[in-house]
Amino acid sequence: MHRFVDELGNRFSYEYILYHGGRIDTVCPVCRSLAHVYKEETGEAAARCTKCTYRAAEEPSYRYSANGVCSKCALWFNEELLDKRQFTQKYVHHLCPHCSSLNQVSVHRVPTYRSYHGEIRQGREPIFKLELYFLAYFKGKPVWAMNREHLNYLLAYISADIRQKPTGPVKRTPSYSLPKYMKEAKNREAMVKILNQLQRKGVLQA
Repeated sequence: MHRFVDELGNRFSYEYILYHGGRIDTVCPVCRSLAHVYKEETGEAAARCTKCTYRAAEEPSYRYSANGVCSKCALWFNEELLDKRQFTQKYVHHLCPHCSSLNQVSVHRVPTYRSYHGEIRQGREPIFKLELYFLAYFKGKPVWAMNREHLNYLLAYISADIRQKPTGPVKRTPSYSLPKYMKEAKNREAMVKILNQLQRKGVLQA
């Protein structure tokens, strides 16, 4: 009997893969070849086809604020601006949060923290909405893998006769987020067949 000992954590989550410099395998929306979603050195996510000239880049995100020293109470303040019309201005008139006096202060723009947290929905990744490359269906329900490494993990886990949880303080494992229909013993044979088909698809594209 084949025994599989699961691992701690979830290195196959969308956020983990991008944050740690990995790639999500997707389908190019132009030529239907293999495309990768990855993180640029600037921190923004990007997508690139391995065959054609398709490229996509995530728009940078910024926080705009009005800050300075109040001309009346002499206290410093830093207030976020929400009116997009003010984002392109060098100076704005803003009320001091301490004494309510109107001040003319400079506008500052700083990059915001980039989070890659998101879920795969309908077989598509959350940033560019690209279809995952390793995607198939079982009774109308999606069966997918983030990339080839994730696909290898799924094959090893799902084909195992005995699945053993690891010991340690972390309770989550990569299998934790898998839908029930992928883990049920009655579906094991069908799942392994589907995953093997996806494996061959990857070999042909490589």
